[in-house]
Amino acid sequence: MNSPDHEFQPAPLLSHYHAQTLLASIGPRRFFVRQRARKMLADSRATILHCDDDVRLSGAYSASVNRDNKSLVILLHGWEGGIDSSYLLSAGARLYAEGHSIFRLNFRDHGDSQHLNKELFHSVRIKEIIDAVAIIAEKYPHHNICLAGFSLGGNFTLRIASRANQAGIQLDCASAICPLISPYRTTFDIEEGLWVYHHYFMRRWKKSLTKKMAIFPEYDYADALKASKRLSELNEYFVPNHTSFKSSKEYLDAYAINNDTLTTIDMRAHLLIANDDPIVQTRWFEELNQVENVDVTVTAYGGHCGFIKDWAFNSYADDWLIEKFAFAVLD
Repeated sequence: MNSPDHEFQPAPLLSHYHAQTLLASIGPRRFFVRQRARKMLADSRATILHCDDDVRLSGAYSASVNRDNKSLVILLHGWEGGIDSSYLLSAGARLYAEGHSIFRLNFRDHGDSQHLNKELFHSVRIKEIIDAVAIIAEKYPHHNICLAGFSLGGNFTLRIASRANQAGIQLDCASAICPLISPYRTTFDIEEGLWVYHHYFMRRWKKSLTKKMAIFPEYDYADALKASKRLSELNEYFVPNHTSFKSSKEYLDAYAINNDTLTTIDMRAHLLIANDDPIVQTRWFEELNQVENVDVTVTAYGGHCGFIKDWAFNSYADDWLIEKFAFAVLD
């Protein structure tokens, strides 16, 4: 693992990892981010992607301010986030201002898209995201196409990057911010960590599942939602009943990032992680071998997907993405 990069130094009172993590998605940052994203949002066009096996995924495309089709960045949000999550809007707005076109993609059942598909979301559904990236690349052709994801989106980004060549997808660069590495152990870390994170994910997941059940009343898991008090309990019910996996551990391990994932990435790839991340802990990254074509930036601060620099709630992660994708608007 690389030694910490000390370039990122948050403003006074913003260095604590809980402040960084919470401000990534909630609180006053939402107002500042939406103000900065006004131009990109005004130029966004909502779309439905029709993938294989009748899967439909939603997203939004913003053509570059230069309309030169040099660079397209596809952005993937985290679990129970969406294309309007603050961290995704922040990154999208900054990249858009630099001249990149932006496509923000919702996972199944995220971003109020529960009605588009009957089957429930789960994180091993990688094929439909690969299909979506292929459709985006074909529908919006650009000289360079880059992919970036946060947290679970970072996990998807690395898995897609490892399979893009085999799938025949144009993908020139991939960047992952605080990517989920070991879902099984991170589930335990969330349950044993600060209660607010476990409460947040439980509330968001239950809300999504309740909405899904209202749209498709044939689902009969209301009692399981009510009885489950922990993420592991929900997994123990939903995995054997709504996936092809027999146990929650088998399911969670099925989308873990391992050394094989990294060694099969054959493009420019970058990881940004924080030593103080309270959700995806650095020790899970340290178990992975370093790979020549995957570079890792480690910061001392940043929390989980925060990297908040100042009281205007600007993010070092956005600066980092601009640097990693600069080639795409210059080529």
